[in-house]
Amino acid sequence: NYPSVGIKIKQDELPDETDAKGYSLYKNLLSQITLKEHTAHVVRFSIDLAKTNFQSPETHIPKILTVALYHDLGKIPDFKLVFNNQVHPFVSGDILSQVAKKNENPPFWIDEAIQIVKEHHLPGEQNIYKKILREADKKARTLEISTKLSGFAIKNLEDWFSPEEFLRKLAPLVNDDRFGNKWYAFSFKNVVFLRLDRLLDLLDQIRQEKQIISPELLSEEDRDKVIIKIVQILVDKDLLVLPSQKHPQTKIIKKLPKFTVILRDGKSFSLYLLPIKITAFTKEEIESMEKKKAISTLSSSIAEVKLSN
Repeated sequence: NYPSVGIKIKQDELPDETDAKGYSLYKNLLSQITLKEHTAHVVRFSIDLAKTNFQSPETHIPKILTVALYHDLGKIPDFKLVFNNQVHPFVSGDILSQVAKKNENPPFWIDEAIQIVKEHHLPGEQNIYKKILREADKKARTLEISTKLSGFAIKNLEDWFSPEEFLRKLAPLVNDDRFGNKWYAFSFKNVVFLRLDRLLDLLDQIRQEKQIISPELLSEEDRDKVIIKIVQILVDKDLLVLPSQKHPQTKIIKKLPKFTVILRDGKSFSLYLLPIKITAFTKEEIESMEKKKAISTLSSSIAEVKLSN
């Protein structure tokens, strides 16, 4: 009956870093899901994914089942104490390693399985087994959250995100000083620059209003992937200013744009910003932006905006 999210076992213990990065917005909901339930869900989805990824899944299922069954055992407080480690993937891998040592003839793939368990929250190159585990984990979390949020539908980002709706939501926030240093966007010349670290906040507001659970938005580990996906959608609609690209609709976005903002007093700062064409907004929205700009401390003090090297 242990919860499926990490818990502290000592008063002064730091939270499990991997839990802090993933699903933090839903941690209270997921704490109501037991580790047993979550593991069963991951096992089920792992088997389903094995069937779609391999021509002969039966030869791969033993390894996939082992990885799925052991991947979160390190969240059990007693094991954290035994292995003197609070990062659950590493504890989970150590548990599997100890079990394997008791087997005189462990399977030839056991070392790889241990490595996958230990690294399943780490970024970087992923083999097919690690991809299956991560995807199964995401599917399990989506299912679990949906059971706790009645009335919410599960939809992929592409099925509910509307660039037009996104722009309408953004427009009143441009040149708005009410948010202090958490401002959303400013206009400069013929461009609206949206902070990329606020893009997801805006996206999540729309998602909640639509009562949608979007798998891509469940984990903070997927943050950059989601942003790049949104940027690509806007590029395909020819809504962004990409000066070095003659045909922006054909550009594949692989790196997020970083800009240097130079103020009239000579000071400057650099941020990842999304440059949106001012023509993407309505006449009324542009007029409102200009009125706010005249009284905005930030927007009225900008002298230049340029791409960072």
